[in-house]
Amino acid sequence: MGEAVIVITGIAAACGVFLALAARYLHTPPDVKLEALTALLPGLNCGVCGGAGCADFAGMLLKNAAKPRACPVCDEKKRRGIARFLGIAAVEEEGPSHKVALVVCGGSDLVSQRRFTYNGIADCAAAHAVGGGDKACVYGCLGYATCALACPAHAIEMRDGVAVVDAGRCVCCGLCVATCPRKLIRMVPSELDAHVLCSSPEKGSVVRGVCARGCLGCRQCVKNAPGAFTMVGGGFLAARDYAQPPPENVLTVRGKCPGKCVQISRGEG
Repeated sequence: MGEAVIVITGIAAACGVFLALAARYLHTPPDVKLEALTALLPGLNCGVCGGAGCADFAGMLLKNAAKPRACPVCDEKKRRGIARFLGIAAVEEEGPSHKVALVVCGGSDLVSQRRFTYNGIADCAAAHAVGGGDKACVYGCLGYATCALACPAHAIEMRDGVAVVDAGRCVCCGLCVATCPRKLIRMVPSELDAHVLCSSPEKGSVVRGVCARGCLGCRQCVKNAPGAFTMVGGGFLAARDYAQPPPENVLTVRGKCPGKCVQISRGEG
């Protein structure tokens, strides 16, 4: 027994010496430039840029394997700071205006109906796979928080069975867009604007039968803000044309909507 203890102790001592020598002579000094550049990035490690995280993306930037605009979370100010750090022309790195996620549905459980009681996995894709989902409107938000769980900034919350984005916290990563099985999430300009929170292309009578806050196809928004809104879905669904500037009379447009599906976002810039 004594000899075994001595042998084990000797092995442990040898391993300790080896590890100490390895730490001394094989240690890689920190990359100060990499750490400084990583500190300029958002730090969400969302992976949308194509890297494994912000540190990996910083390494890609230093190797000129990526451009600052590849990070959608960075606003113009951050992109300019990164460009100055890298010594490249900031003007070349200016991206489009900041965008935020928008759930194109206002059909909460307070105004919309459900066809049956779903008792499966709390996941929108799983719920959608069961008979097309329990929501009576087959174009509406299922409300099982899959997008909220995917959001690294915790900018999405569930309100009475429908997902709502906090524009002030949205970092424009776009991860929520891919998670929605009904494709209800759009990236829209963050400026003050009016949005149609309905995705149903059905006729008004059908929409009204399943949701009290849906587009009736009345064209009031198109009449009151020509160019800013257009009719899609066979002419029964109004939609905001974001290629056009926001309408100046957003309050009028909202007030004229009988379905109360036109809502106003306060710009977060």
